[in-house]
Amino acid sequence: MRKLFIILAALLVAACAQDVDRKPAESAVTQFHQRLDAAQFDTIYNDAAPSFRNAVRKDTFIALLTSVHGKLGGVKSTTEKRWTSKIGDTSVMLTLNYATTFAGGAADERFIWRLEGDSVQLAGYDVASKALEHT
Repeated sequence: MRKLFIILAALLVAACAQDVDRKPAESAVTQFHQRLDAAQFDTIYNDAAPSFRNAVRKDTFIALLTSVHGKLGGVKSTTEKRWTSKIGDTSVMLTLNYATTFAGGAADERFIWRLEGDSVQLAGYDVASKALEHT
């Protein structure tokens, strides 16, 4: 009986410790940066999750990306700093934090991705850089 309990407990822990595959979201970050470098701001917005598009006006988001692209320039390198996940019934919300070096300076970026099946959609984006501060 004790052996059965240990096996059931181990199975429960394994089920709760589900690994989240970050690769689709990491690839989406690369695609985001490629589109940012190519000034494809409409495409970034239009491909974002419906919840993002409902919460953020298109002109506001495009103004942010225009500022990032104009003041920071092209992406030179990125380093993932940390990540967190929140597993829901039908999707996973994955937050990836990056230290990104642009041609015009460094920035900290936070991406929130909604993963559901094969779909990866932007659900949030924040960027902080001294080059973006108002002077």
